[in-house]
Amino acid sequence: MIKRITLGAVGPHPAAVRSVVCTVLPELTIDAVADLVTIDWFWSRPRSDSESGGDQNVEVVAEEVVLRGSEWLEARWRDGGERYKHVAFARRAEGLTPAQFAERWRSHAGSLGGVPIPDEAKGRAYAQNHPLPRDVGEWPFDAVNEVWFDDLDGLRRRVEWFAEHHDPSGDDLFGPSRFLAVREVLVSGR
Repeated sequence: MIKRITLGAVGPHPAAVRSVVCTVLPELTIDAVADLVTIDWFWSRPRSDSESGGDQNVEVVAEEVVLRGSEWLEARWRDGGERYKHVAFARRAEGLTPAQFAERWRSHAGSLGGVPIPDEAKGRAYAQNHPLPRDVGEWPFDAVNEVWFDDLDGLRRRVEWFAEHHDPSGDDLFGPSRFLAVREVLVSGR
């Protein structure tokens, strides 16, 4: 599926298959890039408001690649309600083309800087969002990933593990990265 990930509050897109609003949990987030993240899912590429000169919110239009937990996600969308999620927004390391970065990132799942992420910090599902090509310029991020949790304790364990193990200076894949701990609420679709 294709996603439009927007930093900030926007209403559900009328053509979206599903929409969620993610509220940042400040007690678990350092240096938040936004207070809210809105995500809409589509069967095909939507028009990007930022590409057409419209909405000035920061956004990325990307292909969703679910690498782990697809059955859990299907149940999550069917059941609705709220869940917790760790979201990362990153640029690629200097010297990598978007294609090189995307290929390496897909094989990077489940580790951080070569260190395997332990089961208690992996969450229930993991998706990478690979930005689609733009006609002009680049998206503000080369990577957006999402890791879902049933409860706040699971999210807290991941945040604590990342705080202890994330070393941006030794990473040859990712450039600057920002992490958000959020409460995700399904607002439309399934």
